[in-house]
Amino acid sequence: MKTMNQIVGENLKKTRELSGFTQEQVAKSIGVERSAYSNYESGVREVPFHLLEKIADLFGCEAFLLFEDNVEADNEICLLYTSDAADE
Repeated sequence: MKTMNQIVGENLKKTRELSGFTQEQVAKSIGVERSAYSNYESGVREVPFHLLEKIADLFGCEAFLLFEDNVEADNEICLLYTSDAADE
């Protein structure tokens, strides 16, 4: 059985990859080190909710969707869009 950290991590990775962002871009956009963001995606560390909100804004979705289990990569859990926010 997956932990909540693993579920959120898998969804972070899926949405990041679908949106075309690198881990470095997302980490920079939300103000953390890439290694910390990598730990969020791998489920090693719990993502603080204030960062989940920033990530959801970056991906154009509601934060609660990142907690959904068994989300297929081809389903649109977020309204993905190209944004220059990660470059800031």
